[in-house]
Amino acid sequence: MKDKLFKILLFASAVIILLLTAGIVYALVGKSLDVFQEYGVWGFLSNAEWDPRSATEEYGAFSFVIGTLYTSFFALLLCVPFSLPVALFNGEYFKGKKISSFVSSVVDLLAGIPSIVYGLWGFYTLRPLVIELGVNAQGFGIFLSSIVLAVMIIPYASSLSTEFLSMVPNNLKEGAYSLGATQIEVIQHISLPMASSGIVASYILALGRALGETMAVTMLIG
Repeated sequence: MKDKLFKILLFASAVIILLLTAGIVYALVGKSLDVFQEYGVWGFLSNAEWDPRSATEEYGAFSFVIGTLYTSFFALLLCVPFSLPVALFNGEYFKGKKISSFVSSVVDLLAGIPSIVYGLWGFYTLRPLVIELGVNAQGFGIFLSSIVLAVMIIPYASSLSTEFLSMVPNNLKEGAYSLGATQIEVIQHISLPMASSGIVASYILALGRALGETMAVTMLIG
């Protein structure tokens, strides 16, 4: 009897999740169907005007899409030169050492900071620096947003890359060392090639985080 009741509860939980998903899809499609019927998908994506309160009610997502792509890819470009060395530091050079554990803890702490905190940090700390550099008179824009996004996704990329580097078999490394290879040669010819697919996947996940981020970008892009 208890086993049957437990199965019923599990089934009900699964059904609730499916109903919630269906409700979200229905609400999004139902509310946006009129716009797509009037403008079409291409018209919605290619129109840069967004003014739902005007008499003509313009709905265009072009500026939002382009802004998201620009900031996310620039953030990824800034992320790679910083996250990969951290991954090599934790996963290769100081693997198993106390300093590696400390750095990993700091990285995990950065990953847990809310995006609103990053947005405030960018607004009050980085924005005045951007104004002083003369990049933008107001400080807002893609440049500032990309920097903050890069800082936000570095912990994710470095943590995942460290895990994949740690999964490289030790016998391959030991065999290379026995043949006289240096540590940098082992990293270059064994660790990175073996973990390359996982490292690429970690950056794809980091890019997904950047594409889905809204709060910090909204505060800083202007």
